[in-house]
Amino acid sequence: MNKFETDTLLLPVIGESPAGDDIEYDPVYSEIREARQNDPDYMFQGEWAVSEPRRADWRKVRKLCEVTLRNKSKDLQISCWYVESLTHLYALEGMRCGLEYLAKFISQYWTACWPSQEEGLEIRYSKLVRLDIDLSEYLKAYPLLDDKEITLSKWYKALSFEHGTSLSEDGKEKLIESEGEHSVESFKKSVGKYNTRKINELFIQFSDLPDKIDEVESFYFFHTHENIHHIFAKTRSTISEIIELLSRFLPQDVQDNNAVSPLLVELKSWDTSKMLPAEQQEFYAALTHSTDKEMTREKAVEQLEKIAIFFRQSEPTSPVPYLLERAVRWSTMTMSEWLEELLKDNDSVEQINRVLKG
Repeated sequence: MNKFETDTLLLPVIGESPAGDDIEYDPVYSEIREARQNDPDYMFQGEWAVSEPRRADWRKVRKLCEVTLRNKSKDLQISCWYVESLTHLYALEGMRCGLEYLAKFISQYWTACWPSQEEGLEIRYSKLVRLDIDLSEYLKAYPLLDDKEITLSKWYKALSFEHGTSLSEDGKEKLIESEGEHSVESFKKSVGKYNTRKINELFIQFSDLPDKIDEVESFYFFHTHENIHHIFAKTRSTISEIIELLSRFLPQDVQDNNAVSPLLVELKSWDTSKMLPAEQQEFYAALTHSTDKEMTREKAVEQLEKIAIFFRQSEPTSPVPYLLERAVRWSTMTMSEWLEELLKDNDSVEQINRVLKG
C-alpha cells in the first residue's frame, strides 16, 4: 500500500518533543474544518436554492493532515480526520488502512499525543466517538457493488416503502407519486445484475473491517485501563447490517464457506514454530508440549497467565498481556460479578440477573 505511506506519519516530529506541539489553535485546524464541510443536497433543492452546496475537498484534508502529523504535531483529532479522508478517497481500502494507522498511532503516541492527558481522557475519547459516527454515516451511503442505487440507506428506504404501501392501496399510489417506486423487489433486481463472485468479494472486504476496529480499541484500552466496550459501536453495527444484507444475495454454500476463513485453513498447514524468532521457539515448544497433555480448566488458566507474562516481557507495548490478564481475572468470577464489572448501570445488571435466575 505504497500510495498511503502511513508509516512516515508515525516518525517522531523533529524538535524537542517527538509528539510536536499543541496545534489546536493553529490556523491549520480551521483550514481542515473548512475543507471537510459538506452540505446535504436537500438544503439546496427547489425554488429556494440560492447557492451551490459546499463539497468537502478530501484530497486537501488528507494533504493537510499528513503535513501536520509529519512536521508539526502528533494530534489525535488530526489523525481521526486523516482516517476519514482516506475513507472518502479510497473507500473500504482507505478505511482499513486508516484504522491500521490509527491503531499504531495510539500504540506509539498515546502517552504523549495531543490533546494532552492533563486535559482529560474524555476529550480524547470524544474524538474517537465522533470518528465512529462519521465512518458509520459514510458506510450507510456507501455504494455497494459500485452502484449508487445499492446502499444500506436505500435498502431501509425500500423496507419503509413496503411498510407504507402495505397499509392501503391508495397509500401506495400516493407514496409512488411523491417519492417514486422504491420497492424491495426493485432493490433485489438492482443487486441481481451482479454475479455472486463480486458480491462475495465485497462481503469478505466488509468482514475484515471489524478486526481493524479491534486493533484500535485494544490499544486504547491497554493504555486507559477502562472497562472494555465498543467505542466504534455505530460503525460495527453498520458493518454488521451490510454483511447481513449482502448475505441475503449469496447462495447458502457460499455463506457456509465464508463462515470458515480460508486464511485459517492455510495457517493450520504452516509450521508456526519455524516462523518465530529463536528466543521465542523454546516458549512455543513448551506451550505446545503442555497442550498435548490432558487439559483441565485450571491448567488452561495457568497457561493464559504464562502467555500474558511472555507477551509483557517480549512486547511491552502490546495490548495482548493486558487482555489476557483480564481474561484470567474474569475466569474466577461468577456471572453476577462479571456483569457488575462490565456494566456500570446497576439497573441493567439487576434486570439481567432476574432473567438469568428466573
